[in-house]
Amino acid sequence: MIIEGDYIYPEKGFILRRKFDGEIVGKKYFCGYLYYRNGKKLDEPYLEKPEDFNEIPEDMEKVYERRKLEDKYPGLVDTLIRQKYSQSDELAIQRQRDAKPEKFQEYYDYCEECKKEAKRILGLEEPEPEPTPPNDEQPTEETIEESPENQEKTE
Repeated sequence: MIIEGDYIYPEKGFILRRKFDGEIVGKKYFCGYLYYRNGKKLDEPYLEKPEDFNEIPEDMEKVYERRKLEDKYPGLVDTLIRQKYSQSDELAIQRQRDAKPEKFQEYYDYCEECKKEAKRILGLEEPEPEPTPPNDEQPTEETIEESPENQEKTE
């Protein structure tokens, strides 16, 4: 780590990460006073020091950023569900699951859509899997042996 006055810089190929909260602060950081820590106001301002940071490889930035987004996912799903169902509504629907299966299925489908929407908002969508052909279209040993390429090899 390179220290120049109140500024700190990582070595080449690294970025700076604050230790106490995991915040990635980049390639140049001014060590100043913190008035809040983990969302709580401090009794006294805290003067950051170079020891409060570590260097991580640049390619780890994406991993840390994804983890931060993944941490937000459950709360976002809850927020989206609450737009239609209160917690009391959810409990009632779950209690009456067997008595009102249509209502439960509607609730369940909505929750699944909320999960997809949260992933879309946070950019956590998984790529769609490649469709597999139906069983009658999948190659078998017989169809491989009968293929024109294999016929030429056996002759």
